[in-house]
Parts: sequence; C-alpha cells; structure tokens
Amino acid sequence: MKACSSRSSARNTTATSRVTPIVEEISQFEEAVRGLSDEAPPEKTAEFRARMISALEGVTDAAERKTIEQDTLTELLPVAYALVRTCRRLCGAVVEVVGIPICGTWWCRPG
Repeated sequence: MKACSSRSSARNTTATSRVTPIVEEISQFEEAVRGLSDEAPPEKTAEFRARMISALEGVTDAAERKTIEQDTLTELLPVAYALVRTCRRLCGAVVEVVGIPICGTWWCRPG
C-alpha cells in the first residue's frame, strides 16, 4: 500500500510542478483583466479567435496545423482562464434576459 502512496505522491508533485508556472501566469493576467468592463469578455473571445485564425493562415499541413493550434492555445490559456475567473464577479448578480430578471448564482461555484 505504501508503494502506491509514494507513486501517487510523485505524480502529484510532478503535476503540481508542471502547472505552477501556468497558475502564476494566470494570476498575473488576472490583475490586468480585473478592471475590464462587462462587455470585455465577448470582445476578448473575438480577439482570441482572430489570433488563432491569424496563426493558422496559410497552413495546410495537418501536423503543422496541430502544432500551431497547440502552441497558440498554450499562449492563450493563461489570459483566457484569468478572464473567466474575473467574470466570476457576476456570480450572484441579477441579469435581465429579454426583460426577465435572472439571478446569476448558478453560473459558477462560489470559491
């Protein structure tokens, strides 16, 4: 039983060391996107799509395309995740959808 525990611990340590730099980068971007308006998320989404389209422009080789997609998504991940985390400020907000007030508490888990 102890061998399983130490292997599991080693895997967790490896996973933690792999994601720690990403988490730190997300935290840096979170500070930058925190002050954005409520209209910013859709605008940033359009920007992310445009960056992907631009990166893939003219690429026809499937393997190269996959590599570029992965690289671009890796670049976008921290800022996109930070944007999602800061959008959590809408949790609990009452939003009107087609004139009907909707409580936003179901949008995300508190945390």
